Amino acid sequence: MTLSEYERPTDRVQITEEFIEAAKTPRGGWNAKQLAAVGIAWPPKHGWRRRLVGKWITQEDAERFYDLGKSGKKPAATETKPALKAAALDYVTAAYARAYEMAKHGDVEAGCIADDLEKAIAILRAAK
Repeated sequence: MTLSEYERPTDRVQITEEFIEAAKTPRGGWNAKQLAAVGIAWPPKHGWRRRLVGKWITQEDAERFYDLGKSGKKPAATETKPALKAAALDYVTAAYARAYEMAKHGDVEAGCIADDLEKAIAILRAAK
């Protein structure tokens, strides 16, 4: 049974033989971390590629499988940490502004929350 493009999960990738081949390491093989990303135990048993073809995996796991093969290092996903910190800082800053406004109108609990959020903002800024 094959899924039509309308039934295909948008956050999933179906593994093909071409994808497996394209993800080889510079030395022409695959490594343990790379295979673990797609659920293959090390050392891989005979027929692992055949069993993997057609399997659906997350986009993240597909990128990890490919990146680990090409770099032999951690996948590029670790480079998103600064972006995550920036997003967290934006979110906490907005929450602080709302709590501060509520505290200005007499909400004592919001004042306490604003104080905690102010500390969180300082921590996030120091972590950049």
